[in-house]
Amino acid sequence: MATENWVETVITNWGPMLLLVVVWVYFMRRYNPSRMWQEHITRYKEHMGRVEAHLDRIAAALELVAKR
Repeated sequence: MATENWVETVITNWGPMLLLVVVWVYFMRRYNPSRMWQEHITRYKEHMGRVEAHLDRIAAALELVAKR
């Protein structure tokens, strides 16, 4: 009888905390922050590449105007 009461007490006291830890681990594995940062950095590099191409085109057009 005492064993059942002890197990019940442990489950009652530690159950919510263990459930919280399990849910936290699930979300951390699913929404991996390092993967999110890698995707963000990749998008940023692609964007900066497009900006650089536009700036090169603008610079070339300005050089043509300056030569006239």
